[in-house]
Amino acid sequence: MPGLDGCALLRELRARGVDAPAVATSAEIDPAIDGALRAAGFVATLRKPAALAEIQALLRLASIVAGPRVPDSSTETAGTLLLDDATALAAAGGDRSALRALRALFSNELADMDDVAAITGSSAGSAAMAERLHRLRASCGICGALRLRDAAARLEAALLDDAAAADEAVRAFADAWRATREALAVDEEGNR
Repeated sequence: MPGLDGCALLRELRARGVDAPAVATSAEIDPAIDGALRAAGFVATLRKPAALAEIQALLRLASIVAGPRVPDSSTETAGTLLLDDATALAAAGGDRSALRALRALFSNELADMDDVAAITGSSAGSAAMAERLHRLRASCGICGALRLRDAAARLEAALLDDAAAADEAVRAFADAWRATREALAVDEEGNR
């Protein structure tokens, strides 16, 4: 791309308010490049040339990951499923062993999110947490953690737009985070 690489372009799009899931494509994607692209905010990578089935799978993933930026009042966070197996299985291509592996990784990711309240205390921390929450929403979509996805979207929006609403959003996120971790532990026990 003239002038910008994919990561710079994605940063520019995010700065302009574009929140759609992004997929990076390249003829050269090794594990290090894949990791860097995902860390930059891409939900997936696709090596060119791609088969139609790969593109279709990515489109399904993108539609799952997108979710609402902020849940509307008709989808109250507490009323949303903790773990939606149908959503997660679709993202995993119907492969239950892949789903178990993804959810194990996701459980580890959640273990690193126990510092929500501390990070939201400063404006710099709030921006850093908003970025973490944005990435977390992608993982939630892939693993079917819909309640946590909605709570993360609400908290991300509060941190970026309405600091006054952040306290309630932090509490809702913490509740969804704990409930999701508990559900993942039960799910892991039942799937061994």
